[in-house]
Amino acid sequence: MCSKKTSGIALLVIGFILVALGVIIGLMLPNKAQTTVEDNVCVDSKDSPGYDRWEGPTDYISKVYIWNITNKQGFLYRGETPKLVERGPYVYSMVSKKVGVRFKKGQVTSKSFEQAKFNKTLTEKECETCREDDKLTVLNAAYLGLMAEAGTADNFGTAFIPLVLNLLFLGLNSTTKSLNATLLEMGKTQNRFPLNPTYNPAFGSWLNSIPNFTSPQKNFTLIEMKGLYGPLLNASQFGPFTNQVLLSECKGGNLTIECGLSINFWFLTNASLATQAAGFIGKLLCPDPASACFDTSNSQLSLQTVELFVRDLSKYVMWYLDNNNYGLTTTRNQSEITLGYLMEKLPLPEYKNGIPVPGAVTSHAKESDVKTSSTFYTCESTDGERFTYAAINGQSQVPKNLYPNATPEQLKIRGYYTQFPGVKSLKACSTKFTPLANSYELFISQFLFAVPITYKEDVEIHDIPMHKYGLEKSALEVNNVTIFTRGVFDVSRVFKSPIRMSLPGFLYGDPSLYQDLNLSTPDEGKYESFLSIEPISGTAMQLKLRLQLNGQFLKSALHTSYPETKNVTFVDKPIPISWVETEASIDQESAEEYSSQLFGGLRLACGLLVALPVIGGILVILGVAFIVLGVKKADSVTAA
Repeated sequence: MCSKKTSGIALLVIGFILVALGVIIGLMLPNKAQTTVEDNVCVDSKDSPGYDRWEGPTDYISKVYIWNITNKQGFLYRGETPKLVERGPYVYSMVSKKVGVRFKKGQVTSKSFEQAKFNKTLTEKECETCREDDKLTVLNAAYLGLMAEAGTADNFGTAFIPLVLNLLFLGLNSTTKSLNATLLEMGKTQNRFPLNPTYNPAFGSWLNSIPNFTSPQKNFTLIEMKGLYGPLLNASQFGPFTNQVLLSECKGGNLTIECGLSINFWFLTNASLATQAAGFIGKLLCPDPASACFDTSNSQLSLQTVELFVRDLSKYVMWYLDNNNYGLTTTRNQSEITLGYLMEKLPLPEYKNGIPVPGAVTSHAKESDVKTSSTFYTCESTDGERFTYAAINGQSQVPKNLYPNATPEQLKIRGYYTQFPGVKSLKACSTKFTPLANSYELFISQFLFAVPITYKEDVEIHDIPMHKYGLEKSALEVNNVTIFTRGVFDVSRVFKSPIRMSLPGFLYGDPSLYQDLNLSTPDEGKYESFLSIEPISGTAMQLKLRLQLNGQFLKSALHTSYPETKNVTFVDKPIPISWVETEASIDQESAEEYSSQLFGGLRLACGLLVALPVIGGILVILGVAFIVLGVKKADSVTAA
């Protein structure tokens, strides 16, 4: 009797304990898993458990597709629409590491040190005929940038005469062994230099070839050539093209000798300023009759003769660009188009080794080459949403001049990159969650604007449930801030060049964009951009970001009297240059490890939450039964 009652009480107590343990463990394990996730994604200091993973190095893949122009001659000379053939992918293995990391008041600032290496195996797997050194012809973004900086191609051709002539003379002087010897040759009707007769920078032979002028049929003296080439070689005497204030004053008619040879030439046809301009030109060409003097008082050597020579030198500058593969189109190794190159034969004061031309993929030689810093809000922040951008290069607002039509709110540095908010509370028996938000803003730091990404569907990557977000058609509608033609982002002010960005193949863009180029209707599966976000951690565990670089130029980017580009007719329309797919995804091994650590704990918690209360409940029922039987037994004994 006593044993049954005692056993019943024991079972009852054990049952209640098991029920309580099941509930407690079922709550504690998810909380512990939540804490582990938080520790890994919340990087608030260098001591944070997830710091090493966050800092990197991180491996990912960049696939580059290049739009090869197959009718270069027809495009340049015969007014044909460029015929584009998509070539690639050229696959690059990327390694990214955060450097210069600084934590301060709920924010973390760092720079991304990126290195790219051509992956021959993966490239040939996807494109059997693609090689690292493939020669391809593309629209030259560097040329477009130079013309935009100068305002027009005619302006560029004139402004760069001193630079290009100095480069020419540097080479010629190495042959003649002296500047004086070079100048004497430049003044001969026939010189010994292998110069281009069509675009001839040697005044003597140039003049001898011009039918409009009666040639003096003589070799010019050293004094005359010093007088002529003096202001042509001296940038400050030729024109104030690097001094915008003075240049503006000179173009406005406030002439001085500091306005230089070229600007004063502009006013020779101005009735009120012609005499003044001619006087300054005369002083520039003849600063000292005894040592440097080109006399234009001779009717055969009028100011108009020199002016025509300067105009032809402007065409020589444009030919120099073409001759060195710096023209409207450029034919280069794929690796140069992808990773960038130096315009070594066009050095500037700020770029003494040549103008650097960035490629479609960023690859730094050393950490000090990284210029852009990004600041994010950390989990400790009280000023901004965790994981969102706080600043670029220390600035929390995009400069107004880059997007003039934008509101202050639109100019705010904001949005996410690859880390998003995760589920705030885990449940033991749930591994699938509804999306926390229908859309997020994804900030594109290279272009300094945010784009919305919208929830599309639930997916599974290596058995891990995720939410897929993508760039929708609505995100590429005209907004008169960043998009003025449907499907095309105007980033020209950011790049200081007539560059436009779009999805590859002009996906979601105005049909005329690809139809005018006779391109196929873009394939959404091949060209869309998306991220798959694991909802518990908020980490984008799979992403494919695809962006296309396009050049768009006006007629002003073509020199009005340079024949090589005179017949180009496909203007003021975007022409694709290349597009890049940035691809990263959790691999099978990492997915299994993640599932084991997180979902394994949740499944265990679920099992215990269900099993222990069930077992406890059974024991409670048995305990009650034993107690009841024990009491009845006792009652029957007493009655007897």
